[in-house]
Amino acid sequence: MLRVALLELAQKKKKMSSKYVLSILLVLLLSLAAFYISITSGFESDKRLYTANLAISDSFTTGSNPDILIYEKIIIMTSKSDRSLAAADEALGILRQQYLEKLSQNSEAFPVLVSVRYLERRSVAEVVNSSKLPNLQYNESKSSTNSTKQIDVFPKETADSKSDDLKDDLSEFLKIESFQDSKREIKDVGSFSTNEYVYPEQLSIRTPFDKLVLAMIFLIPSYFFVQLFSSSFLEDKFSRRLEIIISIFNNYEIVFGKMLPYFAASILAMASISLFLNSSAFFFAIPVVFLLFSFHSAIVVFSRSYREATMLLLIFSLLVTVYAVMPVVFPISEFSRISPLTALLRCLENKATDLQDFLPAFYVIFTLGAFLFYLTCKLLYPEYLYSTGILEKIFAAFYGGKIKSFLLGFFGVSLALFVEFFIIFIIFLVPKSLALPLSLILVAGVEEITKGLSIAANRDLISSVSTALGFFTAEKLLLLLNISLELLTPFLASFLLLPAMLHTATALIFYFFIKFGFWKACAASSLIHFLYNYTVVITIASSLNI
Repeated sequence: MLRVALLELAQKKKKMSSKYVLSILLVLLLSLAAFYISITSGFESDKRLYTANLAISDSFTTGSNPDILIYEKIIIMTSKSDRSLAAADEALGILRQQYLEKLSQNSEAFPVLVSVRYLERRSVAEVVNSSKLPNLQYNESKSSTNSTKQIDVFPKETADSKSDDLKDDLSEFLKIESFQDSKREIKDVGSFSTNEYVYPEQLSIRTPFDKLVLAMIFLIPSYFFVQLFSSSFLEDKFSRRLEIIISIFNNYEIVFGKMLPYFAASILAMASISLFLNSSAFFFAIPVVFLLFSFHSAIVVFSRSYREATMLLLIFSLLVTVYAVMPVVFPISEFSRISPLTALLRCLENKATDLQDFLPAFYVIFTLGAFLFYLTCKLLYPEYLYSTGILEKIFAAFYGGKIKSFLLGFFGVSLALFVEFFIIFIIFLVPKSLALPLSLILVAGVEEITKGLSIAANRDLISSVSTALGFFTAEKLLLLLNISLELLTPFLASFLLLPAMLHTATALIFYFFIKFGFWKACAASSLIHFLYNYTVVITIASSLNI
């Protein structure tokens, strides 16, 4: 492996001089530094952008041909252009802010000011016997003018113990203070704390955009190095140099060796950024980088031309980015736990991070990366690299005995979950009445195609059952990682038998229908899978009166 890595470095050294490499690294570091400073320190994109008869802020300069004219309480547009309209809108906001600041300095005026404090979200999983649930306290008071009803969420005997933490969080926040005594400084909307007050119309919800940009800074160098890796791999493949390397080293040494220098450079770049930010957050970005390298190596093997490889590399780089970044936009949702970058953001914010919450995310990404890495190594032979179609290559990689079928079914779950992630976005594009059945059909189809690849490659009854059991095992293992230990016993008792029967039955259906064609077998097994999923969802919804 190290010999292949040294050969890769020697090859790059011939193509790139040391000055060229240093200049690229310098430009990359300067770009990242400028990007980070602009985000953290802020930048004014509209500075000196407009002209007016009065320079009311840094956005305006005086000139002979002004965009707007300002006379006391009147703003006059000098033309009907978009520039004049934008200048008038900017001036209106500036004058409004100046008016509010002047109003706050008047001791006889009492403007309404608000402050925001964000409380840490807590989630607790508890298992209780439904027969022993305490009754909610219900109090009703009536008067001559109105009628009010109050429901105490916690019963009297447990109210103190259950709500102490919440009371502690709110005790400092829920204080009535005199604005004149506290002499708070009026600030524009930005990062909120208990010492910053704004007018209600200026209040906005905090977004994770700033931290999201910091998370992307960790990944940007990796995109550069992964492109170098895939371009070198592609060149070796289509120049036929790879055939010579294959005759000397085994497949795993080749892929590991060619990947190692670029992967190590990516880790070093992320560690440098992490050191600059005084954080160890880069560890949480390593799974995403590993998945990027695995996808690129697999695409190089599966592609049949430069044009096809370039298109696929671009598409899957985008898909991996969306998979890693999109969940971070929902930081207070369980959806955010899909991505390891959520843990990276929490680390950057110096928040406590429970690694158990992110085990499913690490599991899916690492197993998917290992699965793609295996496919790459399995197909690294001249007879598969150049002439065979994509589906035939997959069948060749999936061919093996019952143990291999079990492992392929086990690791194939991560590939299915990766594809099913994007089904979520398809749901929002269809009417509500079709969202549920369409999502269940697509999920069933993805899972049956994933299992069917191994079944079609082997066409053996025992291998088919092994594939189903491997898929079922990985699926339930991932589910176990998402539930608390208290729920483990009832889960094992109630929710294993039917899914095991489902996966075995659909695998057998696929096996018996494969003689009619791969896609017809997929359709038959997907139909049974869909009917099962639909029945389970409807039954649960009916029991919960949804």
